[in-house]
Amino acid sequence: MVKYSHAILIVNDETAYADFLKRDLKVKFPAIDVNITDSGESAIKIISDNSFDLIIAEMALPGMGGINFFLEIKELFPDVRMIMLSNHLSFKEKRLLEKEGVFGYLEKPFLIESLAEMIVEAMEV
Repeated sequence: MVKYSHAILIVNDETAYADFLKRDLKVKFPAIDVNITDSGESAIKIISDNSFDLIIAEMALPGMGGINFFLEIKELFPDVRMIMLSNHLSFKEKRLLEKEGVFGYLEKPFLIESLAEMIVEAMEV
């Protein structure tokens, strides 16, 4: 059994996209445990039962949405860093995320190397 020192949770309702991210991140970071869930609500339950260093979440989440999910995580688990992904972030959304302390955000499409650099910085791997 592999013992992981770091763990990432990907929150994205697009299964194929989440699987793609997980596969690419496992290639770049084989010693990091990468998990996937499809909604903010399920992510909160998973995070309550497990320890994660970083959450990579889609802004367009079903149910509570990305901004509300980010704010909820920040309140419940203030030590967990988050990277938000979006097809387009408005100026207002960017300002709110920055003001509230999001670790980072990327607009799609992005290079996996850009995400990997952010992960290294976030997790101090």
